[in-house]
Amino acid sequence: MLDRETEVVFAASAKQIERLPDVLRGIAASVRARPVHVVEDRYLDTATRLLMKAGVACRLRNAGKRTTLALKSLTPFRKGLADRVELQEDLPHEEAVLPGPVPGSALRARLLPLARCIKVQCLFTLEQERRVYDVRTQDDARIEISGDYTRLIGVGADNGIRRIEVELQEGKVASLVRVAAELRRALKLKPAKGSKFKYGLRQAGLSMPRPAEGASLRIRPQDSVRKAAARALTLHLRRMAWHAPGTRLGIDPECLHQTRVNVRRLRAILRLFRDFLPPATTAELAAELRWLGQSLGTVRDLDVHIEGCVSMHGGPAGSARPAAEECRRKMCQRRDRAYEALRRDLGSPRFRSLNRACRDLIRMLHRPVASNGRGVAEEGATLMASDFRKLLKSGRAIGPNSPDEALHSLRVRCKRLRYACETLRDVYGKPVAKMARRLAALQDVLGAHQDTVAAQALIERTIGEAVEGAPCSLGVAYALGECAAGWREQQLVRRASFEPAWRAFDRKKARQGFLKALQRH
Repeated sequence: MLDRETEVVFAASAKQIERLPDVLRGIAASVRARPVHVVEDRYLDTATRLLMKAGVACRLRNAGKRTTLALKSLTPFRKGLADRVELQEDLPHEEAVLPGPVPGSALRARLLPLARCIKVQCLFTLEQERRVYDVRTQDDARIEISGDYTRLIGVGADNGIRRIEVELQEGKVASLVRVAAELRRALKLKPAKGSKFKYGLRQAGLSMPRPAEGASLRIRPQDSVRKAAARALTLHLRRMAWHAPGTRLGIDPECLHQTRVNVRRLRAILRLFRDFLPPATTAELAAELRWLGQSLGTVRDLDVHIEGCVSMHGGPAGSARPAAEECRRKMCQRRDRAYEALRRDLGSPRFRSLNRACRDLIRMLHRPVASNGRGVAEEGATLMASDFRKLLKSGRAIGPNSPDEALHSLRVRCKRLRYACETLRDVYGKPVAKMARRLAALQDVLGAHQDTVAAQALIERTIGEAVEGAPCSLGVAYALGECAAGWREQQLVRRASFEPAWRAFDRKKARQGFLKALQRH
């Protein structure tokens, strides 16, 4: 069963866990304590760490008479907040044969996009003693709060860790955040820095696999333009290939996001160095990357839209307003169809040809040629200075009555210049790296506005489909219209945030520092 796990995790001491029930009775409408119980978690992966590379942790849990297998996305904590996807399957209560095939049947089938047969072994085993409290808040949210003591089995020197986990079962995320904040103040807690899976890896002397990048791919001021282009293309082609299996698996949304980001960066590199690359090859490769980016973007935009609907109108299914829940259901259906199309694209000969074309271009750029004049430092400075001036002109022209397309166009300019700055920051130093961060902040504001525009357009298309369908789907159209109104309100709020964001970006000192750093080259 697919589930969304949203929780806030704190590091805790034994005394703080002992005080937990008294504090809960003071902040919650009702508290029910469950008996203390012990669970054993075995974390599994292949010898090549295939599952971790695909963005998931595989956990085999034995809790008394119940045995479950789970695949959990490895989404990192953000100030103690974890928002992860989990697939879970109940197993017969019998000892799994390890090393061997993935236990169970449903999750084994779910892993088929990675390999036909996946042989797993036990990485490490954790034992947890859990004190769980079912809490009902004043606004009728249902939250599970646990005080856990976790230790790695088989390591005598390990003293274990203690955590307080606050997990949303039903209701709005705002309710979860509010309860977590009250617990943090009352018990003087600090956010946990990593998951129990990361703790187990560290204690067992293991680490997360990382793509091979290294200093050899850093661009240096003395590099030729061709060498710089080859290194930048190699870096992001490797990153795209690294995240592609996790994107096909579809459990960790961060894998899809990173695949899309690296496709965008590959396109930006082709554009940045376009005057030094073979025109026909570059145009063909750019078109193929655009095709892949559109396939990825369709799914990613629906993910953002569904997440926005939930945050605006309520939590998991059953707790949202009926209109928002109907909208979420329709968007999930669209997302499922788009994801299946994406999975086919990633497994297609066209995708394999795209990878070959990238590698062929990189090999061609590494071939020695006669000197073509200026190096990457000088050429990059000329290109980025020109793009920066165009960006300033576009941003200063935007006023209260400017169309949404003008803000979207400015966002595209921000993104292109930001990627150029990040590609060449080792060439120009801190001023260019700082400009990349400033561009990212402005791009976030413009991106949030564009999300609302895209959401409304998506809902309008879905309404048209509903109206053209069976008569009973008019109710669906009404529900979608209710959500469209919510997105329009969000659009006005986010549009208003552009002007102060632009003033913060378009400061004289920052402009001059950036341009001077480029002029030095």
